[in-house]
Amino acid sequence: MLAVPREALDSLLATDPAASRYLLDQVAARLRTAGGPSVPHRPAQPKVVAVVGLHPGAATAHVAETLVERMATHLRVVATGVVDPDGLDRAEREHDRVVLVAHSPDSAPEAAWRDFCLRQADAVVLVADHGTVVPPAALDPAPVRQPDLVLTGSVPSPEERAAWVAATDAWQLTLVEDPRSGGLRALADRLAGRSLGLVLAGGGARAFSHVGVLREL
Repeated sequence: MLAVPREALDSLLATDPAASRYLLDQVAARLRTAGGPSVPHRPAQPKVVAVVGLHPGAATAHVAETLVERMATHLRVVATGVVDPDGLDRAEREHDRVVLVAHSPDSAPEAAWRDFCLRQADAVVLVADHGTVVPPAALDPAPVRQPDLVLTGSVPSPEERAAWVAATDAWQLTLVEDPRSGGLRALADRLAGRSLGLVLAGGGARAFSHVGVLREL
């Protein structure tokens, strides 16, 4: 191994275009392969979905039942109840989606189960009534990806929504007065990999045409 002084390298790159191109090719190749095999694989679609209550009395069970019922119209779905790692592995092999439900913990075993759900889930759905106190900090352990947040009850103000999203680091907020009223359909379809996205491009005056497209849809 030979250590090349920085001044010598700078001089070489300034006077030899071929050397510059070679070095840039090497750097680009390193960047393309950086972390390759060591980066953990994250499935394109979530396999394990955890529905987690943020406080006692949250409508966690109703939200989970509604999501399972809707996803089951597309896929093989199971809500396992409390399982160990081997049971979770079997459920994943036999179903398209596995739903874990964790209520707000009141005891050490419930806290351990909640932590297990947060660690194992590919997607996390947090459930709370917006009338309760906003949690002071983010989840620990943190989910693999930003969670969804479902707020039940009356519609919160914009300030309350912002406070809940900031506290939970949620990437999407769903508001429903009653989880069984159909308001969770879009969330369930997305978790099942059956939702559709729409991208409208163009700025300035052309963007006004989007209004007509959205109204027609």
